[in-house]
Amino acid sequence: MASENHRNALKPGYMVHWYRIDKILGQGGFGITYLAEDTNLSQQVALKEYLPIELAVREGDQSVHPVSENHSESFTWGLERFVDEARTLARFDHPNIVRVLSVFEMNNTAYMVMRYERGRSLQQMLTKRSTLAEDRLTEMLFPILEGLERVHAVGFVHRDVKPANIFIREDGTPVLLDFGSARQSLGEATRTLTTLVSPGYAPFEQYFSKSDRQGPWTDVYGLGATFYRAVTGVAPMNAVDRSEGIIKRGRDPLTPAAEAAAGSYSPQLLEAIDWAVRFREDSRPQNMGEWRLALEGNSAPPMPRTARVEAATLVAAAAESEGDDVDFLLEPTERTHPAKTGTLAGAKPKRRKRYWIGGMALLSMVLIGVNADRQNSKVTAALASVPAPAAPVDGPMGTLKDQTRIARLLEQAGADIDQLRLSTPPGNNALEKYRQVLALDGQNQQAINGVRRIVETYVQLGKQAAQRKDYDRASFFIDQALAIAPDSEPLKKAQKRLNRIRRRND
Repeated sequence: MASENHRNALKPGYMVHWYRIDKILGQGGFGITYLAEDTNLSQQVALKEYLPIELAVREGDQSVHPVSENHSESFTWGLERFVDEARTLARFDHPNIVRVLSVFEMNNTAYMVMRYERGRSLQQMLTKRSTLAEDRLTEMLFPILEGLERVHAVGFVHRDVKPANIFIREDGTPVLLDFGSARQSLGEATRTLTTLVSPGYAPFEQYFSKSDRQGPWTDVYGLGATFYRAVTGVAPMNAVDRSEGIIKRGRDPLTPAAEAAAGSYSPQLLEAIDWAVRFREDSRPQNMGEWRLALEGNSAPPMPRTARVEAATLVAAAAESEGDDVDFLLEPTERTHPAKTGTLAGAKPKRRKRYWIGGMALLSMVLIGVNADRQNSKVTAALASVPAPAAPVDGPMGTLKDQTRIARLLEQAGADIDQLRLSTPPGNNALEKYRQVLALDGQNQQAINGVRRIVETYVQLGKQAAQRKDYDRASFFIDQALAIAPDSEPLKKAQKRLNRIRRRND
């Protein structure tokens, strides 16, 4: 690409330390990678500059600065992670992992010096040929798997495995480029993960979970998705879209590789690919060695979990957010940086501001069970339209019948939630069954908790849609939650704000 297409890029001929910029190799949301000449050793290198486009700009003296004072802490946080990642990568000397030669700071930012590899990316190959033969595919990707095993052995995770980051050298050997750990850390800090992950190749836990939920299984997904692209001709569906399909229809909408590429590849390869890209992280291979056995046909993948188990991930993600719902409708410029371990010495953690969507903080409290007694009464009141039950039959037999019916309804409602029949289809969903229980026993805690869980799920879907700026869909999901709990003031406030955003965008 021409340099003029990158307004923030350094110009050809500019000297960074003793590295002379030649041209741009690539640019993403996290930084710019240049081809440069090492004038000290007379060799070409790849020079990666930390320059997150949402947080920083280049000034006239070529120095890099946060776009505003409010972004300063996040910028510094990401810079520290960038340098730490370079130092970690410099420890690796594996033929299929990018070699980091040095890292240094200049221009108020940092630069990672890497060995320059000649060839083309797997993405370029697939753009031209669509799919690859099985022997060629395994020849290229098994060395990447081995390299990732080495990386994982020291507790490091790549977090951005995809065809664009797998480079095929001129001699045909592969090398894995552009680790995304620092990028992931910056995304967690700024709540802009959706702009820093790679849709189709990033599993669900990279969107809504903190790093402690990620591990080798995260890279298994990325490499499995790369295999999927190479055998089917298309990348897997975005994990967020998959989650909505699981919630709304009770099944994973991703077409299995074993179906999409049947007859063109060995069954063991296709089954192993499908195992690697399962939605829930604990249903995938937990490490590369485990997955290798399946790829080689030395073990069979376990039976896949049903969509009802996959759906539990969505509820877990909502619970794990620990109040992060307050941020989910904010523009990036309105978010604050959370207090983190490892911030600048002497820096005081910033207090969260009272955001314009502050009503969602109350909603978050509701969803995690704070002030439960008050919320229970609201849920019960929301179900007041249910016709009053007939008077129970006097005597122990009538009481036993009621108890038996309640137990059966609760069991059926639980199964409905597992199958994601939340408030649809009419006549056969969890909400209706919980209402029947509450008509018999207005204080039944299990039914009240079940209704709350349904509301949680709709709110989580609204959060996902809003983060993608799909405000129409976000509004739809909040409407579903309001239909269940119409007296919820936080939900009402959230819907009003969504309506304002939609009008502003029209």
